[in-house]
Amino acid sequence: MFETRDKGKDVGTRIGSMILDHFIMTFASMIIGVVLSVLILLIVHLFVEFESMQEVFPILIATVGLTVYPVYFNKDAIEGKSPAKRILKLIVVNNKTNEVASPIRTVARNCTIFFWPVEVLFVLFSPDRRLGDYIAGTRVVEDDKTLKRKPKPIELVFSFLLGVAFMLPLLSFFVYFGGFRFPIS
Repeated sequence: MFETRDKGKDVGTRIGSMILDHFIMTFASMIIGVVLSVLILLIVHLFVEFESMQEVFPILIATVGLTVYPVYFNKDAIEGKSPAKRILKLIVVNNKTNEVASPIRTVARNCTIFFWPVEVLFVLFSPDRRLGDYIAGTRVVEDDKTLKRKPKPIELVFSFLLGVAFMLPLLSFFVYFGGFRFPIS
């Protein structure tokens, strides 16, 4: 049976992992977001003439919100390891079964990134489980390479769509209360 080791419970390692992941995933996600934004703006510009940045802004917000955040939410989806967890030799496991967490569980645990200060407080008091881990029923342990789980493509697609679904109400709220309108009628 896979046991929690000291490294998975080390506060410094966990906070370091969170910070490193944030920088890596923000950089990677923003590259994806910028490339997709440019492509979508070029395609939309073929059909619609923009009169102001106010017309372009909602498209950029929607593109970034529906791609960047879902990618960030899925950072642990492949084999229970984000980039930082791979570097620090950590893995996300199901708290009850001690098996590698499914992509759906990893998305559920990462949807709490908006409450990052609260997540840090949880790690200070419970190094192997942050708020998202309690919600998703997961924990972080040292990766001894004995656990393997290749996610099925359908699981990855579903977990990405789950991230998109999580973002839709937030984006709708932002666009509606931001007073933006889409140029496509």
